[in-house]
Amino acid sequence: MQKILLLIAASLILVQANQAQWIPRNSGTTNSLTDVYFINGSIGWVVGTFGTILKTGDGGTTWNPQISGTMNHLASVHFIDENAGWIVGEGGQILKTTNGGENWVSSGGGYSLYSVFFISDSTGWAVGSGGRIIKTTNGNYWSPQSSGTLVDLMEVYFIDENTGWVVGGQIYDPGTILKTTNGGTDWTSTTSDTIGRLNSVFFIDENIGWAAGQYGTIIKTADGGSDWFTQSISQAASLESIFFTSSNIGYAVGQAAGIYGKILKTTNGGTDWFTQIAGIINTLSSVFFTDELTGWAVGYQGTILKTTNGGVTFVEENKNEINPDDYNLAQNYPNPFNPTTKISWQSPVSSWQTLKIYDVLGNEVAALVDEYLPAGTYETEFSSHSGEGRNLSSGIYIYKLTAGFFVETKKMILMK
Repeated sequence: MQKILLLIAASLILVQANQAQWIPRNSGTTNSLTDVYFINGSIGWVVGTFGTILKTGDGGTTWNPQISGTMNHLASVHFIDENAGWIVGEGGQILKTTNGGENWVSSGGGYSLYSVFFISDSTGWAVGSGGRIIKTTNGNYWSPQSSGTLVDLMEVYFIDENTGWVVGGQIYDPGTILKTTNGGTDWTSTTSDTIGRLNSVFFIDENIGWAAGQYGTIIKTADGGSDWFTQSISQAASLESIFFTSSNIGYAVGQAAGIYGKILKTTNGGTDWFTQIAGIINTLSSVFFTDELTGWAVGYQGTILKTTNGGVTFVEENKNEINPDDYNLAQNYPNPFNPTTKISWQSPVSSWQTLKIYDVLGNEVAALVDEYLPAGTYETEFSSHSGEGRNLSSGIYIYKLTAGFFVETKKMILMK
Protein backbone atom coordinates (compact mmCIF):
# COMPACT_ATOMS: atom_id res chain seq x y z
CA MET A 1 0.00 0.00 0.00
CA GLN A 2 2.86 2.34 0.78
CA LYS A 3 4.28 1.92 -2.72
CA ILE A 4 0.92 2.72 -4.31
CA LEU A 5 0.41 5.86 -2.26
CA LEU A 6 3.92 7.04 -2.95
CA LEU A 7 3.40 6.50 -6.65
CA ILE A 8 0.20 8.54 -6.48
CA ALA A 9 2.06 11.31 -4.70
CA ALA A 10 4.66 11.38 -7.45
CA SER A 11 1.89 11.47 -10.05
CA LEU A 12 0.27 14.41 -8.27
CA ILE A 13 3.49 16.34 -8.63
CA LEU A 14 3.28 15.80 -12.38
CA VAL A 15 -0.33 16.96 -12.35
CA GLN A 16 0.58 20.14 -10.51
CA ALA A 17 3.38 20.82 -12.96
CA ASN A 18 0.94 20.58 -15.86
CA GLN A 19 -2.23 21.95 -14.21
CA ALA A 20 -4.18 18.91 -15.51
CA GLN A 21 -3.97 15.48 -17.12
CA TRP A 22 -6.94 13.12 -16.85
CA ILE A 23 -8.98 14.17 -13.83
CA PRO A 24 -11.65 11.89 -12.26
CA ARG A 25 -15.22 13.23 -12.14
CA ASN A 26 -17.93 12.02 -9.79
CA SER A 27 -20.49 10.07 -11.81
CA GLY A 28 -22.67 9.26 -8.82
CA THR A 29 -22.85 5.57 -9.77
CA THR A 30 -20.81 2.39 -9.49
CA ASN A 31 -22.42 0.87 -12.57
CA SER A 32 -20.00 0.32 -15.42
CA LEU A 33 -20.15 2.99 -18.11
CA THR A 34 -19.87 1.89 -21.73
CA ASP A 35 -20.11 4.96 -23.97
CA VAL A 36 -19.81 8.77 -23.87
CA TYR A 37 -21.01 11.36 -26.37
CA PHE A 38 -20.90 15.19 -26.33
CA ILE A 39 -22.55 17.62 -28.73
CA ASN A 40 -20.39 20.53 -27.53
CA GLY A 41 -18.00 21.35 -24.71
CA SER A 42 -20.81 21.50 -22.16
CA ILE A 43 -23.60 19.05 -22.99
CA GLY A 44 -23.02 15.30 -23.06
CA TRP A 45 -24.38 11.90 -22.11
CA VAL A 46 -22.97 8.66 -20.72
CA VAL A 47 -24.67 5.25 -20.78
CA GLY A 48 -23.92 1.98 -19.03
CA THR A 49 -25.08 -1.18 -17.33
CA PHE A 50 -28.49 -1.63 -15.67
CA GLY A 51 -30.10 1.03 -17.84
CA THR A 52 -27.77 3.83 -16.70
CA ILE A 53 -28.08 7.18 -18.48
CA LEU A 54 -26.26 10.25 -17.17
CA LYS A 55 -26.32 13.79 -18.58
CA THR A 56 -24.11 16.81 -17.96
CA GLY A 57 -24.71 20.43 -18.89
CA ASP A 58 -21.51 21.83 -17.42
CA GLY A 59 -18.78 19.95 -19.25
CA GLY A 60 -18.83 16.93 -17.00
CA THR A 61 -18.37 18.63 -13.63
CA THR A 62 -21.73 17.27 -12.49
CA TRP A 63 -23.73 14.36 -13.89
CA ASN A 64 -27.47 13.86 -13.46
CA PRO A 65 -29.23 10.51 -13.93
CA GLN A 66 -32.00 10.18 -16.50
CA ILE A 67 -34.79 7.60 -16.43
CA SER A 68 -34.23 4.97 -19.10
CA GLY A 69 -37.16 2.73 -18.15
CA THR A 70 -35.04 -0.40 -18.51
CA MET A 71 -32.54 -2.52 -16.59
CA ASN A 72 -30.89 -3.74 -19.79
CA HIS A 73 -27.24 -2.92 -20.33
CA LEU A 74 -26.93 0.09 -22.63
CA ALA A 75 -23.99 0.00 -25.03
CA SER A 76 -23.95 3.10 -27.24
CA VAL A 77 -25.34 6.65 -27.38
CA HIS A 78 -25.47 9.18 -30.22
CA PHE A 79 -27.01 12.67 -30.41
CA ILE A 80 -27.35 14.98 -33.40
CA ASP A 81 -28.23 18.06 -31.35
CA GLU A 82 -29.10 18.89 -27.75
CA ASN A 83 -32.57 17.37 -28.14
CA ALA A 84 -32.54 14.37 -30.48
CA GLY A 85 -30.63 11.26 -29.49
CA TRP A 86 -30.64 7.46 -29.55
CA ILE A 87 -29.30 4.70 -27.31
CA VAL A 88 -28.97 0.98 -28.12
CA GLY A 89 -28.13 -2.02 -25.98
CA GLU A 90 -28.88 -5.46 -24.64
CA GLY A 91 -31.80 -7.40 -26.10
CA GLY A 92 -31.95 -5.15 -29.16
CA GLN A 93 -33.20 -2.24 -27.06
CA ILE A 94 -33.48 1.10 -28.87
CA LEU A 95 -34.22 4.27 -26.90
CA LYS A 96 -35.03 7.62 -28.49
CA THR A 97 -35.45 11.10 -27.04
CA THR A 98 -36.56 14.37 -28.63
CA ASN A 99 -36.11 16.53 -25.53
CA GLY A 100 -32.53 15.97 -24.44
CA GLY A 101 -33.28 12.85 -22.44
CA GLU A 102 -36.08 14.11 -20.21
CA ASN A 103 -38.14 11.32 -21.74
CA TRP A 104 -36.95 8.18 -23.54
CA VAL A 105 -39.19 6.04 -25.77
CA SER A 106 -38.26 2.38 -26.09
CA SER A 107 -38.53 0.11 -29.13
CA GLY A 108 -36.68 -2.80 -30.74
CA GLY A 109 -35.91 -6.31 -29.58
CA GLY A 110 -33.96 -9.43 -30.48
CA TYR A 111 -30.20 -9.59 -30.89
CA SER A 112 -28.18 -7.20 -28.73
CA LEU A 113 -27.02 -3.96 -30.31
CA TYR A 114 -23.55 -2.57 -29.56
CA SER A 115 -23.30 0.67 -31.55
CA VAL A 116 -25.53 3.38 -33.02
CA PHE A 117 -24.61 6.21 -35.39
CA PHE A 118 -26.73 8.94 -37.01
CA ILE A 119 -25.77 11.15 -39.95
CA SER A 120 -28.89 13.36 -39.69
CA ASP A 121 -32.07 13.65 -37.63
CA SER A 122 -33.65 10.88 -39.69
CA THR A 123 -30.93 8.58 -41.01
CA GLY A 124 -28.98 6.24 -38.77
CA TRP A 125 -27.60 2.73 -38.35
CA ALA A 126 -27.15 0.29 -35.48
CA VAL A 127 -25.06 -2.90 -35.37
CA GLY A 128 -24.83 -5.83 -32.99
CA SER A 129 -24.49 -9.52 -32.32
CA GLY A 130 -24.86 -12.18 -35.01
CA GLY A 131 -23.89 -9.80 -37.81
CA ARG A 132 -26.93 -7.60 -37.28
CA ILE A 133 -27.14 -4.25 -39.13
CA ILE A 134 -30.33 -2.16 -39.05
CA LYS A 135 -31.09 1.24 -40.60
CA THR A 136 -33.69 3.95 -40.13
CA THR A 137 -34.59 6.74 -42.54
CA ASN A 138 -37.11 8.47 -40.27
CA GLY A 139 -35.50 8.04 -36.87
CA ASN A 140 -38.27 5.70 -35.67
CA TYR A 141 -38.66 2.56 -37.77
CA TRP A 142 -35.73 0.28 -38.44
CA SER A 143 -35.12 -2.15 -41.32
CA PRO A 144 -32.49 -4.94 -41.42
CA GLN A 145 -29.58 -4.80 -43.84
CA SER A 146 -27.57 -7.79 -45.05
CA SER A 147 -24.10 -7.80 -43.55
CA GLY A 148 -23.03 -11.11 -45.06
CA THR A 149 -21.60 -12.29 -41.76
CA LEU A 150 -22.72 -13.86 -38.48
CA VAL A 151 -19.90 -12.49 -36.33
CA ASP A 152 -20.58 -9.85 -33.68
CA LEU A 153 -20.38 -6.31 -35.05
CA MET A 154 -19.10 -3.86 -32.45
CA GLU A 155 -19.12 -0.36 -33.97
CA VAL A 156 -20.47 1.55 -36.96
CA TYR A 157 -19.19 4.86 -38.35
CA PHE A 158 -20.41 6.96 -41.31
CA ILE A 159 -18.95 10.11 -42.88
CA ASP A 160 -22.00 10.85 -45.06
CA GLU A 161 -25.32 9.21 -45.94
CA ASN A 162 -23.60 6.76 -48.30
CA THR A 163 -20.14 5.90 -46.99
CA GLY A 164 -19.64 3.98 -43.77
CA TRP A 165 -17.73 1.21 -42.05
CA VAL A 166 -18.49 -1.49 -39.48
CA VAL A 167 -15.97 -3.52 -37.45
CA GLY A 168 -16.25 -6.63 -35.30
CA GLY A 169 -15.19 -10.26 -35.30
CA GLN A 170 -14.48 -13.24 -33.08
CA ILE A 171 -11.83 -13.65 -30.40
CA TYR A 172 -9.28 -15.76 -32.30
CA ASP A 173 -10.21 -14.97 -35.92
CA PRO A 174 -9.02 -12.08 -38.09
CA GLY A 175 -10.89 -8.86 -37.38
CA THR A 176 -13.95 -8.16 -39.53
CA ILE A 177 -14.25 -4.91 -41.50
CA LEU A 178 -17.29 -4.04 -43.62
CA LYS A 179 -17.72 -1.02 -45.91
CA THR A 180 -20.67 0.47 -47.80
CA THR A 181 -20.79 3.23 -50.40
CA ASN A 182 -24.58 3.19 -50.87
CA GLY A 183 -25.94 3.72 -47.39
CA GLY A 184 -25.77 0.06 -46.41
CA THR A 185 -27.73 -1.46 -49.28
CA ASP A 186 -24.54 -3.42 -49.99
CA TRP A 187 -21.71 -4.19 -47.60
CA THR A 188 -18.31 -5.46 -48.78
CA SER A 189 -15.93 -7.28 -46.46
CA THR A 190 -12.24 -6.59 -45.94
CA THR A 191 -10.37 -8.99 -43.66
CA SER A 192 -7.60 -7.45 -41.61
CA ASP A 193 -4.31 -9.24 -40.98
CA THR A 194 -4.83 -8.90 -37.24
CA ILE A 195 -6.08 -11.61 -34.91
CA GLY A 196 -9.01 -10.90 -32.64
CA ARG A 197 -12.16 -8.80 -32.66
CA LEU A 198 -12.04 -5.15 -33.66
CA ASN A 199 -14.03 -3.05 -31.20
CA SER A 200 -13.91 0.48 -32.58
CA VAL A 201 -13.53 2.38 -35.85
CA PHE A 202 -13.04 6.09 -36.62
CA PHE A 203 -12.58 8.01 -39.89
CA ILE A 204 -11.63 11.66 -40.38
CA ASP A 205 -12.53 11.65 -44.09
CA GLU A 206 -13.47 9.17 -46.80
CA ASN A 207 -9.91 7.82 -47.00
CA ILE A 208 -8.15 8.02 -43.63
CA GLY A 209 -9.33 5.91 -40.71
CA TRP A 210 -8.30 3.67 -37.84
CA ALA A 211 -9.67 0.61 -36.06
CA ALA A 212 -8.74 -0.78 -32.65
CA GLY A 213 -9.43 -4.01 -30.82
CA GLN A 214 -8.20 -7.02 -28.91
CA TYR A 215 -4.53 -7.76 -28.22
CA GLY A 216 -3.71 -4.06 -28.40
CA THR A 217 -4.52 -3.91 -32.10
CA ILE A 218 -4.54 -0.59 -33.94
CA ILE A 219 -4.74 -0.58 -37.73
CA LYS A 220 -4.88 2.32 -40.20
CA THR A 221 -6.09 2.84 -43.75
CA ALA A 222 -5.30 5.68 -46.13
CA ASP A 223 -7.43 4.47 -49.04
CA GLY A 224 -10.90 4.24 -47.54
CA GLY A 225 -10.44 0.78 -46.11
CA SER A 226 -9.21 -1.19 -49.11
CA ASP A 227 -5.86 -1.75 -47.39
CA TRP A 228 -5.08 -1.73 -43.69
CA PHE A 229 -1.70 -1.83 -41.97
CA THR A 230 -0.81 -2.42 -38.34
CA GLN A 231 0.63 0.42 -36.30
CA SER A 232 3.18 0.13 -33.50
CA ILE A 233 1.62 0.48 -30.03
CA SER A 234 2.40 -0.18 -26.38
CA GLN A 235 1.66 -3.33 -24.43
CA ALA A 236 -2.14 -3.44 -24.27
CA ALA A 237 -4.43 -6.44 -23.86
CA SER A 238 -7.56 -4.90 -25.32
CA LEU A 239 -8.53 -1.56 -26.78
CA GLU A 240 -12.22 -0.67 -26.64
CA SER A 241 -12.48 2.76 -28.27
CA ILE A 242 -10.54 5.01 -30.65
CA PHE A 243 -11.05 8.70 -31.45
CA PHE A 244 -9.13 11.25 -33.54
CA THR A 245 -9.36 15.03 -33.34
CA SER A 246 -7.27 15.53 -36.51
CA SER A 247 -5.24 13.51 -38.98
CA ASN A 248 -2.37 13.49 -36.48
CA ILE A 249 -3.84 13.54 -32.97
CA GLY A 250 -5.74 10.53 -31.69
CA TYR A 251 -6.55 8.49 -28.59
CA ALA A 252 -7.34 4.86 -27.80
CA VAL A 253 -8.56 3.49 -24.47
CA GLY A 254 -9.07 0.07 -22.93
CA GLN A 255 -7.18 -2.18 -20.57
CA ALA A 256 -3.64 -3.50 -20.38
CA ALA A 257 -2.36 -6.73 -18.87
CA GLY A 258 -1.64 -5.93 -15.25
CA ILE A 259 -2.18 -2.19 -15.83
CA TYR A 260 -5.82 -1.27 -16.16
CA GLY A 261 -7.24 2.02 -17.33
CA LYS A 262 -5.14 2.25 -20.48
CA ILE A 263 -4.98 5.52 -22.44
CA LEU A 264 -2.84 5.79 -25.57
CA LYS A 265 -2.16 8.95 -27.58
CA THR A 266 -0.56 9.66 -30.94
CA THR A 267 0.55 12.99 -32.34
CA ASN A 268 1.73 11.70 -35.72
CA GLY A 269 -1.24 9.85 -37.12
CA GLY A 270 -0.51 6.65 -35.27
CA THR A 271 3.09 6.04 -36.30
CA ASP A 272 3.92 6.19 -32.59
CA TRP A 273 1.59 5.63 -29.65
CA PHE A 274 2.52 6.46 -26.06
CA THR A 275 0.79 5.86 -22.76
CA GLN A 276 -0.84 8.65 -20.79
CA ILE A 277 -1.39 8.58 -17.03
CA ALA A 278 -4.97 7.46 -16.39
CA GLY A 279 -4.62 7.45 -12.61
CA ILE A 280 -7.22 4.66 -12.20
CA ILE A 281 -7.26 0.87 -12.26
CA ASN A 282 -10.63 0.44 -13.97
CA THR A 283 -10.92 -0.62 -17.60
CA LEU A 284 -11.92 2.24 -19.91
CA SER A 285 -14.67 1.62 -22.47
CA SER A 286 -15.05 4.82 -24.48
CA VAL A 287 -13.23 8.07 -25.31
CA PHE A 288 -14.63 11.25 -26.88
CA PHE A 289 -13.18 14.70 -27.64
CA THR A 290 -14.96 17.94 -28.54
CA ASP A 291 -11.74 19.71 -29.59
CA GLU A 292 -8.02 19.06 -29.62
CA LEU A 293 -7.65 19.54 -25.86
CA THR A 294 -10.99 18.70 -24.23
CA GLY A 295 -12.03 15.09 -23.87
CA TRP A 296 -13.63 12.45 -21.68
CA ALA A 297 -13.07 8.74 -21.05
CA VAL A 298 -15.50 6.44 -19.22
CA GLY A 299 -15.31 2.90 -17.91
CA TYR A 300 -15.95 0.32 -15.23
CA GLN A 301 -17.28 1.13 -11.75
CA GLY A 302 -18.69 4.49 -12.81
CA THR A 303 -15.36 5.89 -13.97
CA ILE A 304 -15.44 9.26 -15.74
CA LEU A 305 -12.19 11.07 -16.59
CA LYS A 306 -11.79 14.50 -18.18
CA THR A 307 -8.84 16.31 -19.70
CA THR A 308 -8.59 19.94 -20.76
CA ASN A 309 -5.02 19.77 -22.11
CA GLY A 310 -5.11 16.70 -24.33
CA GLY A 311 -4.02 14.47 -21.46
CA VAL A 312 -0.36 15.45 -21.72
CA THR A 313 2.10 14.50 -19.01
CA PHE A 314 5.12 16.40 -17.76
CA VAL A 315 7.59 14.18 -19.60
CA GLU A 316 5.54 14.41 -22.79
CA GLU A 317 5.69 18.20 -22.83
CA ASN A 318 9.47 18.09 -22.42
CA LYS A 319 10.02 15.82 -25.41
CA ASN A 320 13.04 16.75 -27.54
CA GLU A 321 12.14 16.86 -31.22
CA ILE A 322 15.70 15.76 -32.18
CA ASN A 323 16.24 12.12 -31.25
CA PRO A 324 19.40 11.46 -29.21
CA ASP A 325 22.16 9.16 -30.50
CA ASP A 326 22.53 7.11 -27.32
CA TYR A 327 21.00 6.24 -23.95
CA ASN A 328 21.83 8.44 -20.99
CA LEU A 329 20.63 8.85 -17.40
CA ALA A 330 21.76 12.21 -16.01
CA GLN A 331 22.67 13.00 -12.42
CA ASN A 332 19.70 14.49 -10.60
CA TYR A 333 19.78 18.23 -9.93
CA PRO A 334 20.05 19.61 -7.37
CA ASN A 335 21.95 16.94 -5.46
CA PRO A 336 21.81 16.87 -2.45
CA PHE A 337 18.17 17.99 -2.55
CA ASN A 338 15.28 18.96 -0.27
CA PRO A 339 12.43 18.40 -0.92
CA THR A 340 12.43 18.13 -4.75
CA THR A 341 14.92 17.29 -7.48
CA LYS A 342 14.78 16.86 -11.24
CA ILE A 343 15.87 13.78 -13.17
CA SER A 344 16.48 13.77 -16.91
CA TRP A 345 17.29 10.97 -19.35
CA GLN A 346 17.33 10.18 -23.04
CA SER A 347 16.56 7.19 -25.23
CA PRO A 348 17.48 6.85 -28.93
CA VAL A 349 14.57 4.45 -29.62
CA SER A 350 10.90 4.21 -28.71
CA SER A 351 10.36 1.71 -25.91
CA TRP A 352 8.60 0.93 -22.64
CA GLN A 353 10.42 3.03 -20.04
CA THR A 354 10.36 3.04 -16.26
CA LEU A 355 12.00 5.40 -13.80
CA LYS A 356 11.81 4.22 -10.19
CA ILE A 357 13.22 5.35 -6.85
CA TYR A 358 14.58 2.90 -4.24
CA ASP A 359 16.03 3.19 -0.76
CA VAL A 360 19.43 1.66 0.06
CA LEU A 361 17.74 -1.60 1.12
CA GLY A 362 16.22 -2.01 -2.33
CA ASN A 363 12.66 -1.10 -1.37
CA GLU A 364 10.77 0.79 -4.06
CA VAL A 365 9.95 4.32 -2.93
CA ALA A 366 8.18 5.69 -6.01
CA ALA A 367 7.52 4.96 -9.69
CA LEU A 368 7.83 8.26 -11.55
CA VAL A 369 7.45 6.87 -15.08
CA ASP A 370 6.01 3.58 -16.31
CA GLU A 371 4.88 3.99 -19.91
CA TYR A 372 5.73 3.62 -23.59
CA LEU A 373 7.64 6.68 -24.81
CA PRO A 374 8.94 7.71 -28.23
CA ALA A 375 12.66 8.27 -28.70
CA GLY A 376 13.63 11.57 -27.12
CA THR A 377 14.94 13.50 -24.13
CA TYR A 378 12.83 13.75 -20.97
CA GLU A 379 12.78 15.36 -17.55
CA THR A 380 10.59 14.79 -14.51
CA GLU A 381 10.51 15.78 -10.85
CA PHE A 382 10.73 13.72 -7.66
CA SER A 383 9.52 14.89 -4.24
CA SER A 384 10.61 13.47 -0.90
CA HIS A 385 7.06 13.72 0.45
CA SER A 386 5.29 10.36 0.67
CA GLY A 387 1.66 9.69 -0.10
CA GLU A 388 0.93 8.86 3.53
CA GLY A 389 1.72 12.37 4.71
CA ARG A 390 5.19 11.56 6.06
CA ASN A 391 8.49 12.90 4.78
CA LEU A 392 11.19 10.53 3.62
CA SER A 393 14.16 10.53 5.93
CA SER A 394 17.52 11.99 4.99
CA GLY A 395 19.88 9.59 3.30
CA ILE A 396 20.98 7.99 0.06
CA TYR A 397 18.42 6.88 -2.53
CA ILE A 398 18.82 5.09 -5.83
CA TYR A 399 17.02 5.97 -9.04
CA LYS A 400 16.87 3.40 -11.83
CA LEU A 401 16.04 3.86 -15.52
CA THR A 402 14.91 0.93 -17.66
CA ALA A 403 14.40 1.69 -21.35
CA GLY A 404 14.01 -1.44 -23.46
CA PHE A 405 17.15 -3.47 -22.74
CA PHE A 406 19.02 -0.48 -21.31
CA VAL A 407 19.29 -0.28 -17.50
CA GLU A 408 21.21 2.31 -15.47
CA THR A 409 21.16 3.43 -11.82
CA LYS A 410 22.50 6.48 -10.01
CA LYS A 411 22.62 7.66 -6.41
CA MET A 412 21.06 10.82 -4.99
CA ILE A 413 21.14 12.33 -1.52
CA LEU A 414 18.21 13.72 0.44
CA MET A 415 19.54 16.17 3.01
CA LYS A 416 17.27 17.93 5.50
